[in-house]
Amino acid sequence: MLARPAGVDLLLGARRMPNRLDESRGALALDTQGWARAIGRRDATTPTYEPLVPVALAAMLGIVFDRVSPVAGGTTLAAAVGLLGAWALARRSSSDRLAAWLLLGAVAALGCGWHHLRWQRFASDDIAGFAAPAARPVLVEFVALEQSRLVPPAAYDPLRIRPRGERTRVAVRVVSLRDGRLVRPASGRALLEIGDAVREILPGDRWRAWARLSRPGPPANPGEFDFSAYARADRQLARLSVATRASLVRVAPGSHWRPARWIAAARRQGDGFLHTALPAHRATLASALLLGLREQVGDERSEAFMRTGTIHVLSISGMHVGILAGSLFALLRLGWLPQRTAVVLIAAITCLYAWLADAQPPVVRAAILVVIVCLAAGLGRQALSFNSLAAAALVVLVLNPADLFRLGPQLSFVCVASLVWFSPMTRMPPPRDPLDRLIWETRPWSVRLPRGVVCWAWRLTLLSFCVWLVTLPLVAARFHLVSPLAPLLNTLLWLPVTILLLSGLSMLAAAIVLPVLAVPFTALCAGSIAVLDRLVTVVAAWPLDHYWVSGPREEWLPVLYGALTCWALLPRWRPARWMRWTFVAGWLLVAWVLPVPLPAGIGTGNAWQRPAPPQALRCTFLSVGHGCAVVLEMPHGEAWVYDIGQLGSPRRATDAVSQYLWTTRRRKVDALCLSHADVDHFNGAPELLERFEVRRVFITPSMFDDFGPALVPLDQALRAQRLRPEPVTAGCVLLAAPELRVEIISPPDQELRGRDNAESLVLLVEYLGHRILLTGDLEGEGVERLLAQEPLDCDVILAPHHGSNRSNPPGLARWSTPDWVVISSGPAPLDPELLDAYRSEGARVVTTATSGAIQFVVDRAGVRAETWRGRP
Repeated sequence: MLARPAGVDLLLGARRMPNRLDESRGALALDTQGWARAIGRRDATTPTYEPLVPVALAAMLGIVFDRVSPVAGGTTLAAAVGLLGAWALARRSSSDRLAAWLLLGAVAALGCGWHHLRWQRFASDDIAGFAAPAARPVLVEFVALEQSRLVPPAAYDPLRIRPRGERTRVAVRVVSLRDGRLVRPASGRALLEIGDAVREILPGDRWRAWARLSRPGPPANPGEFDFSAYARADRQLARLSVATRASLVRVAPGSHWRPARWIAAARRQGDGFLHTALPAHRATLASALLLGLREQVGDERSEAFMRTGTIHVLSISGMHVGILAGSLFALLRLGWLPQRTAVVLIAAITCLYAWLADAQPPVVRAAILVVIVCLAAGLGRQALSFNSLAAAALVVLVLNPADLFRLGPQLSFVCVASLVWFSPMTRMPPPRDPLDRLIWETRPWSVRLPRGVVCWAWRLTLLSFCVWLVTLPLVAARFHLVSPLAPLLNTLLWLPVTILLLSGLSMLAAAIVLPVLAVPFTALCAGSIAVLDRLVTVVAAWPLDHYWVSGPREEWLPVLYGALTCWALLPRWRPARWMRWTFVAGWLLVAWVLPVPLPAGIGTGNAWQRPAPPQALRCTFLSVGHGCAVVLEMPHGEAWVYDIGQLGSPRRATDAVSQYLWTTRRRKVDALCLSHADVDHFNGAPELLERFEVRRVFITPSMFDDFGPALVPLDQALRAQRLRPEPVTAGCVLLAAPELRVEIISPPDQELRGRDNAESLVLLVEYLGHRILLTGDLEGEGVERLLAQEPLDCDVILAPHHGSNRSNPPGLARWSTPDWVVISSGPAPLDPELLDAYRSEGARVVTTATSGAIQFVVDRAGVRAETWRGRP
C-alpha cells in the first residue's frame, strides 16, 4: 500500500484513531473525543476523528467577532502570532489540552484579521472615496473583471409605469477617474450597469466610459435587504451607470492568454449554441442551469421557482456539481479506466465545470467535496463528511470571509450538513438473515428494479424533507416563504434536472467536435427542460404551494443552528429527546410566534431611537421612491395601510410594506386605503392582498370609473380575496374609539372637474388631540375645496403629489400649520420654493429619499419623529 501524505488524515479524517496521537498530529487531535477532554470531560469516547471541524468553527467565530466589533488588523495579527508561539511552547511541554485551545485561538484571530482586511481596509484612492449617494457624472477608465451579463427587458406589466428595457451588468476594476478637469488615478471595484445590450465586453478589456458615479446607501426601510453590504462583500463600494452603448469606448483589448478570457469565450459560445439549437424560452432556462447565466431568466419565471422552493435548481449550485460528479462516478464502475486515473479525471472535470459556472461559493463548496471524495477513493479511504465539509468551509472563507453572512453559502452548507446527518438514518438496512439476502439477490431484475426505484424515491423524498425542515427557519427569516410541496417537488425534479444537465453538457461538448453528434442530446435537453418548466409552472399555480409568513427573528437563528450543530457533532452531549423538542418549541415561540416591537437603538444604526409605548399611535412613511406607502398602527392593535405603490416595479412598494409588517409580526391588514387611481399609489396592492389577510378596502367613488389596464390586476386580486371595496367621501368616519378618530375629509360627494388627483382620498387621523393628514396626490380644485373648509392645526402632513408646486404649498401650509411635512419622493432635488413655503410656517420638512422610512409616534408625551437612516 502506498504511503499517505502527512496531511491526508487531517483532510479526510479517520474512522478510528489510536489512544495517543503521534507528535506530528498531536496538537491537531481536535476530534470529538479530544475536544471533550480539552474542556474537562473525561468520559467522552467516540471513534471519529474530525480535526477541521473545530478549526472551521473557530475561524467563523473570529469572523463574526470582527463583524460585530471590528478590531484593527495589526492587533489580530499580533494576537495570532503570540498564540501560535504559545501553542508551540505548550506542544513542546506535552500540554495537549492547552495547545488545542491556543491553536483554536490563533485560528480565530487569523479569521478575525482576514475579515477585517477584506471588509474594512480599502485603498486611499478607492473609487468609493469619490462617490456619494447622489449620482454625479464622471469619466472613468476601467478593466473588465468578467464578461458582460445581459439582463432581458421586463415582461409587459400594466402596473409598471416605467418599463425596464434590456440592460448589461459587469464587474470592473477602476484605473483612473476624471472629475471635472482633474484626471487622477483610482482603484477599487465597481458594478457597471449599461442601459443597452453590450455583448463584446470580455475579462481584461480596458474601456473608457462617460458614466454616473454613486455609492449605494444602507437599507431605507426596516427589514429591507442590504444591497450595499452584499456588494461590499465583493469589495464593490461604488456603482457606475451608463445610459447607452455610445458612452463606451474600448481603449485596449485584454490579453488572449488570460484563463478567465478562455472561460468567458467558452461560456459565450455555449450560450450562443443553446439559443440556436433550442427555442428562446427554453434556451434561457438552459443557459441558467448549464452555464450559470441566470440573468437571462425573467422575473416571472424566477418567481415561480422561488415560490415552489426550487430556486436552487434555477442557478448552478452544489446539486448540479453533485449530479455531474455522481454520473461520472457511475461511469467509473464500468471499468473503462484505471481507478486512480478515473478519479483524477473526475476531479479535473468537476473543477473545470465549477470554473465555467462562475465559481460561486456553493459551487466551490461542492467542487471541494468532490475533490476530497476523489482523493479518498484514490487512496482507498472513506472521507468523513463533516470533516470534508469543514475543509470546504475553510477554503470558501479564505476566498471571501464575508460569504459567512450571505444566504447562498449559508443554505449550501446547512443543506449538505443536513444530508450528512440524516443520510445514515434514512438508509434501508439489508436483510439480516443470509438466506433472505440470497433469495432477494436471486430474484429477477424485473422484481428488484421497481422495488429499488420505490425505495430510492422514498429515501430521496425523506432526505429532501429533512433538509427542508432544517433550512425552513433560515428561508422563512430571509424570504418569508414556506413552500410545503418543495420536498416532493424536488424529488420529482431530480430526474429531469439530471437528464438536462448530462444531455446539455454532452450537447455542448459534441457541438465543439462534430455538430451532428449533438442532435440526439439536443432532443433530450429540450424534453427535460419542457418537463422541468411544466412541473414548476403547474405546482406554482396551486393555491397551497406557498405561504407568506413573518418568519423568525434573525438574531435568534444562531441559537437554533448552534444547538443543531452541537447535537450533530457531539452526540454524547446530546440531551434527551424531550429536552430537544422542548428547546425547539420554546425557540419557535420566542423567535417566531410572539409579537415583538421594532428593534431599539440609535437611529443612525438602522433602528428607531427607542420603542414606542404600548398605547401609542405609530404612523410610518416608507421609502419607495416616487410613490407612496404609509402604515398606520393604531393604539388598540389594528394596522392600516394608506396607498402602496411607486413608479417602477410594483414589487418595491409591496416589499417595503410587507417587510415592515413582518418585522412587527403582523399577519393581517385591517384596512387598505387607496387614495386614487394613479398607478404609483396602488400598483403594490394586488400582491399585498395575496401576502396578507386584508379585511377592508376603502377607495374613492371614481376609482374604477376609468377602468384602464392597470386596474385589472387590482380588480382580480380583490375578487380572489372576495373583497368588495367600499367607496368613501368627505364626512365618513372610518374608525371611532376613545381619543382616536379616523375620518375622510376629501373628496366631496359631488364630482370635481379635475378628477383623479383632485379627487384623492384625504385621510385625517386624530389621536390625543394630535392630527396627521394624509393627502395622496391632491391638487387643483381638490386643494381649493379643502382649503375652503375650516382650518385644521395638524402635527404631521403628507405633502400632496410628492411635493409638487401644483398642490398650492403656501396655502396648504397656512391652512394646516404643520409641525412636520413629509415628502414621499425619489432622489430628484426638490424645488426651493416648496421648502420655503412650508418652513415659513415653522414646519420641519423631511423626505423619504434621504431619511429612509420616517416614523411618527403619538402618545401622551406628544409627537416624536424618528428616521431609519438617522435622526430627522
